[in-house]
Amino acid sequence: MNVPTFVVAVVALVLSGAALTWNVLTYLWQGQRAKLSVSVMNALSPGYKEPFLEIAVSAPGRQPFQIVGWAITYGSNKHIHSAIAESEIGSSPVARASEKLPALVNPGRRVTFNVPVSFIDQVQGANGLDPGEGHVQVFFAARRTLRDRNSLAAHLNTSS
Repeated sequence: MNVPTFVVAVVALVLSGAALTWNVLTYLWQGQRAKLSVSVMNALSPGYKEPFLEIAVSAPGRQPFQIVGWAITYGSNKHIHSAIAESEIGSSPVARASEKLPALVNPGRRVTFNVPVSFIDQVQGANGLDPGEGHVQVFFAARRTLRDRNSLAAHLNTSS
């Protein structure tokens, strides 16, 4: 093998590696990405003030995705699922400000789901659930489940 052929082969190898790396990075940057944030807020409206858990999901990527449900899961394999919560709290002002499921999240947008803290406390008390074991999870139509890293107790204690 002569030197010019070897140099051309090395340059081609480097360029093909750079192109492959760029394609992988572009796919990761532009694909379906979701960001979950959970916080406790206070609802302020005339004659109504109640703390609620806000579950916000945003789409920082360039592809839309669909949320089919959310849940507060506990270590004892018990859940407060969105379908049950929506039927129980559907008439409250906090719930009316919440997105309906299934929800499409377009790129650069965010959707929120609101759950009154009193409802969560009521369900936990009736079923003996420990808030320290509770975590918020969001379920998607075509991607994996997203789980909040902090426990429900950590979110509820920060509001006090």
